[in-house]
Amino acid sequence: MSSAQSYAASGSVLTGSTDILVQICLYILTWNVDGHYPSISLNDALSINSSVCPNGSHLPDIYVVSFQNTQYEEKTNYHCRWASKLDDLLDQMGYRSIGSDRMRGLLISAWAQPEHMNNLKYIETRHIRTDTGWGNKGSVSVRFNLYGVGVVFVACDFTAGDENFPNRVREFEGTVRNQQYKTRHYHNVFDHNFVFCFGDLNFRLGGEQSCIFIKSSVNKGNFKELYKSDQLQWTRGMSIKLALMREQEPHFPPTCKFVEGTTEYDLTQRPAWCDRILYYFHTKHFSKQLELTQITYKSHGDYILSTHKPVSAEFRLIIPLDASREDDFPELTKEPLVMNDVMEKPLIEPEPLPKGKFIDAHAPKKRISRFKQMRMSGEEEV
Repeated sequence: MSSAQSYAASGSVLTGSTDILVQICLYILTWNVDGHYPSISLNDALSINSSVCPNGSHLPDIYVVSFQNTQYEEKTNYHCRWASKLDDLLDQMGYRSIGSDRMRGLLISAWAQPEHMNNLKYIETRHIRTDTGWGNKGSVSVRFNLYGVGVVFVACDFTAGDENFPNRVREFEGTVRNQQYKTRHYHNVFDHNFVFCFGDLNFRLGGEQSCIFIKSSVNKGNFKELYKSDQLQWTRGMSIKLALMREQEPHFPPTCKFVEGTTEYDLTQRPAWCDRILYYFHTKHFSKQLELTQITYKSHGDYILSTHKPVSAEFRLIIPLDASREDDFPELTKEPLVMNDVMEKPLIEPEPLPKGKFIDAHAPKKRISRFKQMRMSGEEEV
């Protein structure tokens, strides 16, 4: 089925020549807010009433949003002002919450229009920390079955620094290896038919270009030449999971690092596309063709609150109604099932992690007293 094929659209249901298709308009937003509180409107960042998804409503069917480096407020029990602002806005617009998760300053939140909620099943969230310090670096994810098809969103905040490309690759590989789920057929990230990875991935420009050269190239609109030296391009052809991810070439300026309160680059750091939205999809185990089309990829340059610019992408997902691999295809009368209490088979244990590198934030922490440690090691008390 060609993406150029004509359909008669009625809401999110399309009628093709032989199949009934579900069309899902998906909007993803990522923004490193750099520790600031939300003193501005999110309407432009979310393209409120200006979405170009072809569903006729100018509003997406699903929003998935990640903020990085939000203020971590222990006294308010993980309450986050950015999450509250997003929740209030989307709730007023009639969206329903699918699920959310947070790891200190890194959060993810997914929302859907009400008509899709009964066809969202097996909702799970996970988070993995990739540093041993403050705990801001790592990933949070939400996954669910959408009309019988597995979809996963992984929001990340990886190590900074031009020289830390190998660390960022290891962090991505550790993230997708250790984000484990309970849902049948979809235990791992790449088991899912639609995979989205986004956030402050922190990939920089390679080579020896100076800040002045990069700024001059940006002013001339030479994004294509700069993109050729992007570190993420180095992974193509490597035998790693990151090489499977795809990205629409950005036709917007590097998103970091700006002087706060301005649209001018902070030339103490070479400008780079730190903030990215990547995707991957496959049709394995399905007799019917699934489709994924990226419609937009843009930066919202008018925001000057942070040293980063927000980045958004819109996608169109096409799912044949009879594409489900499940025997119990979700009926419209069923409520979505959240996978806090359901486990159809035991988790597959991930490979051992490199020492001191990846920490599963769900693992219980064991404390051993100093006295017991001495007994175990044969030391004598002094």
